[in-house]
Amino acid sequence: MQRLFLLLVVVGTIVTSCATATRGASVPECDLGIAVRATGHDVNDDLVGQLFETANEDCSSETAFMQVFNEALFNTLDSKPQSFLHYYSSHRSRSFILEQLANPVHDSIDIPRILEQLRRMTPSNQATYDEIMNALRAATRKSESSPLRK
Repeated sequence: MQRLFLLLVVVGTIVTSCATATRGASVPECDLGIAVRATGHDVNDDLVGQLFETANEDCSSETAFMQVFNEALFNTLDSKPQSFLHYYSSHRSRSFILEQLANPVHDSIDIPRILEQLRRMTPSNQATYDEIMNALRAATRKSESSPLRK
């Protein structure tokens, strides 16, 4: 009886371990949970990678996801800029990411602070860095010309 119990515990542990490894290998598209976690204070490099993996143009019709994703992009860029640039550089749809950065969903995103933080960096890929900076500058210009700011 003890052997059977031990065998069940071992098999259960293996199955759980395999399921966890499988989940980590592939992130579902437009995962709102990932986007929500990426808006928090405990952002790490893995979460930045998951955020980039879950998002693409196909998510554009998912209104709730897109609003949270937009905020999550700015939060991850602010809290983990090196990781953000790393995952952005290999994203399958960089134009999609740039479009989000150029169009923040709300005015409370402190783009000038993010720009200043990025200016202090030494980027490993200048072209990638310039793309991000240009999108943020475009967002700043839009914000400054907004009728709500006048």
